[in-house]
Amino acid sequence: GDSGAQALAALKDAASLQTLVLDLELNNVGAPGAQGLVALRQAPALRTLTLDLARNRLGDVGVQALAELKDAPALQTLTLNLAVNQVTCLGAQGLAALNEAPMLQTLTLNLEFNRLGVAGARGLAALRHAPALHTLTLDLMSNHLGNAGAEALAALKEAPALRTLALGLMGCNQVGDAGARALAGLKEAPVLCALSLNLMGNQVGSDGVQALSTLKDDPGLHTLKLDLTYNRPPSSGTAPAPPPLPSSSVPP
Repeated sequence: GDSGAQALAALKDAASLQTLVLDLELNNVGAPGAQGLVALRQAPALRTLTLDLARNRLGDVGVQALAELKDAPALQTLTLNLAVNQVTCLGAQGLAALNEAPMLQTLTLNLEFNRLGVAGARGLAALRHAPALHTLTLDLMSNHLGNAGAEALAALKEAPALRTLALGLMGCNQVGDAGARALAGLKEAPVLCALSLNLMGNQVGSDGVQALSTLKDDPGLHTLKLDLTYNRPPSSGTAPAPPPLPSSSVPP
């Protein structure tokens, strides 16, 4: 629970600690626990931090607090698993503050099965302003982003140092041809060399696929993964099946 998470924050006093992994999934951690864990930003040598907080009760307040990890002086790699935490656009907009982390090079955010919506996607797109970020993974399964959300995320092409980008937009996001066309614009990213787009279970049709094929025009792109499994455009009359619910739910 919250008291346990707050107790773990004492690890900040480990003077030589460079890599820390905390798996706290399904532990009834709420906003107070997240606010306690933020004290880890005081660890003087911490370069790599992984916090697995999936299936807890963080909400927007807890997620916004975690954005304060941007102040960790040596942090270069950050992974936050925040799946199934009742996060809305407000939490996603708070996470955008991670773009202020001066040394952050690799960022992974798992926000699957939350309620980000278009406004949340727009908030996350602000990560393009992170000055040193070269690797970004956003897992956004089942967040009802729509075409407008995909269009917002396509603004990541403006990230000056981004070399590797993975966008997980599968399931219950209703991304169609317009969203696919916008994502094809990622070929304009100045230094992007590896791109993964997971659009499984969306509404991309032939026009969207044609647009994605123009990624061939990016001369610097050497690795490309496109997952278009089970896409059915609305005109086909068959909507994609919803994704399965998480195997474990938040405890009562």
